[in-house]
Amino acid sequence: MDKITVYTDGSALNNGSPDSGCGWACKLIYRGYEKMKSGSDKGKTNNVMEMTAVLQAMRAITDKSIPVEVFSDSRYVVETLNGNFNIKKNTEL
Repeated sequence: MDKITVYTDGSALNNGSPDSGCGWACKLIYRGYEKMKSGSDKGKTNNVMEMTAVLQAMRAITDKSIPVEVFSDSRYVVETLNGNFNIKKNTEL
C-alpha cells in the first residue's frame, strides 16, 4: 500500500528565551516525489518546534486517505503521537 513518509526536526537556541532563534523542517516523500518545508520563530521551545514540524507536514498533505509514517528524533513527539504522554503544555499543537 502507498504511504507518505515524513521526516521532521525542530530546534531552539537558548530554549524558550524571548530572543532565542528557533526553527523547524519537514520532508515528505510519496511515490518518489519529495517536498521540503521549513520555518522559523523566536522565543519558542524545542518541543514546540518539533511539534510544529509535524503539524506543518500534516497540513501539507492534501489527500487525507493516504497513510502517513512519521520519523522524528524527538521522544516528546513520538510518545505524544503514540498516546503515551499525557501532555499538559503545547495542547494547541
